[in-house]
Amino acid sequence: GAGLGKIGKEIYGERLELDRVFLKKVQGQIGLDVQPHKIITGIDATLDYIAKSPDKFVKISTYRADLESFHAKKLSKAKRILNVFRTKVGPFENKFQFIVEDRVDSVVESGWDLFFNGEDYLRPYLWGYLKDNWYIGKWSDELPEPLEEVADKLKPILKACNYRGAVSSEIMITKEGKVFLLDITCR
Repeated sequence: GAGLGKIGKEIYGERLELDRVFLKKVQGQIGLDVQPHKIITGIDATLDYIAKSPDKFVKISTYRADLESFHAKKLSKAKRILNVFRTKVGPFENKFQFIVEDRVDSVVESGWDLFFNGEDYLRPYLWGYLKDNWYIGKWSDELPEPLEEVADKLKPILKACNYRGAVSSEIMITKEGKVFLLDITCR
């Protein structure tokens, strides 16, 4: 679908949310910037990496409710969180895949909460900014340019999988104007 090669034939809307590694591949293929990251298998290997390179964001796919994304400023925080997670995954602790991302120095964290009807986003749009854990939203018929860029690039993907429903984003915008899609929610 829409010049997307293999990706257009193998996706479903929920995979964009549940498989964060796959979402990063999609982002690269559709021309969205992807922040530097490593895919690491196992809790011990992830802790070893953070020991050498702190100040990272740690995420997982699929079982997102089991482990919220967190900022590992220091190894001690990562140990505390991942040792609790270790008790949840038991014998799979060193088979579990982690996405460890570099911190994006952003001017603002923004995003949108839209509805997609299989062809296009429905208006009015709800978009906003996140500041100190507060989301300040606005309804309008237009999106700011950086948010519109992400929505426009995702549209062929959503169309290719005949997605219909709510779709939300978390987007970081740097002072240089680079736009990073951090996460997407399709439910």
